[in-house]
Amino acid sequence: MKTIRNVFWVIALALLGCGSVNAQNWASIGKFNIAPNIAWYDAQEDRMLVAGLYTWFDSSEIHGFGQIVGDTVIGLGCGFDVPCGTQVIYNSRVNDAKAFARYKGELFVTGTFLMAGGNPSGRIAKWQGNDWVAIGSGLSTNGNPGGGIGFGLEVMDNILYLYGAFDSINGIEAHSLAKYDGTSWGPVFNLPKFMSSLNRIYDAEWFEGELYIGGDFHKPGSNPPIHGLAKWNGFDWVGVDVGLFGTFPNVSALATYQGKLVIAGHFNKHDTPGSIPGNGITIWDGQVWDTLQGGVQYRVPGGWIRGILINGDALYAYGLFDSAGGYPARNLAMWDGNRWCGLEESNDFVPTSIGFYHDTLFMTIGSESVGGIDSISRFAKWIGGANLDGCRLVASPELENEIDQISLYPNPTNSSFKLTLPPNTTTCTLEIHDITGREVAPACTYRAGDPPVDVAHLSAGLYFVEVRVKDRVEVIKLVKQ
Repeated sequence: MKTIRNVFWVIALALLGCGSVNAQNWASIGKFNIAPNIAWYDAQEDRMLVAGLYTWFDSSEIHGFGQIVGDTVIGLGCGFDVPCGTQVIYNSRVNDAKAFARYKGELFVTGTFLMAGGNPSGRIAKWQGNDWVAIGSGLSTNGNPGGGIGFGLEVMDNILYLYGAFDSINGIEAHSLAKYDGTSWGPVFNLPKFMSSLNRIYDAEWFEGELYIGGDFHKPGSNPPIHGLAKWNGFDWVGVDVGLFGTFPNVSALATYQGKLVIAGHFNKHDTPGSIPGNGITIWDGQVWDTLQGGVQYRVPGGWIRGILINGDALYAYGLFDSAGGYPARNLAMWDGNRWCGLEESNDFVPTSIGFYHDTLFMTIGSESVGGIDSISRFAKWIGGANLDGCRLVASPELENEIDQISLYPNPTNSSFKLTLPPNTTTCTLEIHDITGREVAPACTYRAGDPPVDVAHLSAGLYFVEVRVKDRVEVIKLVKQ
């Protein structure tokens, strides 16, 4: 499973208000005192693992690491950063497990934890059958053992890759990307530190003989831009096609799907014309891009995809969005190769991870409850049918072209702007938000030929104009001078 964190989630979670979950589609798996952070299917042991900072499940004392058995969770040793026998009363994501991987039969874990199994770990550890043990001194930053962060683990071509934000592992220099051959750790193709700050790598994937990395990093002056996405072409680390650029773009997940590379994260084609096309998600075959029916959108300022999971022929995407392909899909959607399928529009949650155990989809929610509904608390499984509700046919080219033709001008503006609407469209609904998500202009109806929209009262800065045309939503960046 591809599950990555990034800095934008601090902002995104702050923007999200209370919502509701359709309890007829999701069933609770008990209650944790602190939300679990990750659910991961361990194929070797045929079990679903659940990790986090929790110390209790229902009435049982469990220390941050367990497995699902029916509709309950049983503990597996001592977990992460919480000494066994200690009761945690706060909800924090600071020191937590973030990713698991099986390599040569052994179970590895990485994250932001400083202890695993009650012992110092240096952000990475290995399971020894009953508890966790450290693997050397672990990740370091500026000579500080344990100062790094592990975001993910991936086994590719019989090598275990570790990515995150660090400058060495077990004392060996490696700039946020390292590999393990079963004996020792080392750097990967001498990946440099692109800037003075650490690279933050959220995922890595081999595709057509080249190693791609995605994350939050930037190499000034690179052409094409190395800005959240780069690849090793056999000779050097370079950008991809025309590059990804703009305001804070990053890539949170990479995966090979049906012979093509899926790239997902925080980027929006309307914010950065001329860059890699896509809204939160796009597919690359090495020559041509496919935006998957326009990708995902969220009302402010666009869609974020936190992680992706491939299960059979289906590609699941989860994060912060309210539509996929222009149709309702609340924070979790499935692409079946031709169309998006989404949950009912009323659902409101932000998954921290998803995973399949046999044919059942599980979700960690990452909050104490969802919308205050006690029956869905922290961890749930899908019971709404074999597939997600609301499968949509791929939009016609005419509809996609209409959305592409929405624009506003002048931009930047001092006092007002007008909208250009698609052909045969006379009315839309629009509202304006600032960069914190606060509504600064309530929803109103705009008709072709109306006077310019007055924004003279707004302070200078960046705003996001949400335009709704039929069942579609577009968010356009507006600069107020």
